[in-house]
Amino acid sequence: MIDPMDGTREFIAHRGEFAVQIGLVVDGTPVLGVVYQPTENKLYSAAKGLGAFLESNGARIPLHVSDEATASRMTMAVSRSHYSRRVDAVRERLCIKNLLPLGSVGLKVGALCEGGAHVYIHTGNRTHVWDTCGPEAILREAGGRMTDISNEPLEYRAHAVQNPNGLIATNGVIHDRVVQVVQSVLESFR
Repeated sequence: MIDPMDGTREFIAHRGEFAVQIGLVVDGTPVLGVVYQPTENKLYSAAKGLGAFLESNGARIPLHVSDEATASRMTMAVSRSHYSRRVDAVRERLCIKNLLPLGSVGLKVGALCEGGAHVYIHTGNRTHVWDTCGPEAILREAGGRMTDISNEPLEYRAHAVQNPNGLIATNGVIHDRVVQVVQSVLESFR
């Protein structure tokens, strides 16, 4: 699955927060991912069982998510272009104060893999499988988790190209708690 321009709005606005993404799915599971941010010459990559890496400034650095377990000390990666009252309500319930606004889904997940962020949530159905496939493979290898908002695996075998039930990406440590809070918040919005 290839997304030649993840973060189109950021590209149009002349902000460098866009990326080229490539992912490979085998038996419904992302097993290889590449996210390249050309403006920063940053390349995130991973292959199942081989680890996740960031190549930048001539160095190849292994990626590992943060093991932070206290929500109030976490940073939430949020969309720079798409404000969400639901995501903001989740952030408030988790007592997360630090925000990291970014454009591309791949760059938000990259921030999780580098340990600079801990949580990224998209509660709607506006992401597509090409937005999540490569980043999910990288996040898995870096020790994190990505599911839909019901804690189910994202579906890469379906004929649909959208992720109809949103997504939650975390460092893994807080994943189940984030799912519970998202579910609670969504109930209150009904």
